[in-house]
Amino acid sequence: MIEFKNATKQYGERLVLDNVNLQIQGGDWVWLMGPSGSGKTTLVLSLIGAVSLTHGNIIVDRYDLTKFNQKALQEYRRRLGIVFQDYKLLP
Repeated sequence: MIEFKNATKQYGERLVLDNVNLQIQGGDWVWLMGPSGSGKTTLVLSLIGAVSLTHGNIIVDRYDLTKFNQKALQEYRRRLGIVFQDYKLLP
């Protein structure tokens, strides 16, 4: 299960995610839809640990990503498969 709890992300004065609460069960299919700048990319980037939340938690299979150190984050990323819109690769 993936769970966002009060996920908030602010870039300077711009609030992109505002207390997002979302649960995704294993096997679910999810589409993120919205206008440009609505926070879709920020939500996904926070799920892979590429962006840190300003406030809140992301729980994946009972593990809180916001508490991961760099080593734990690297181990977590090794279990993910991500295809970006513009084919970016993470370092």
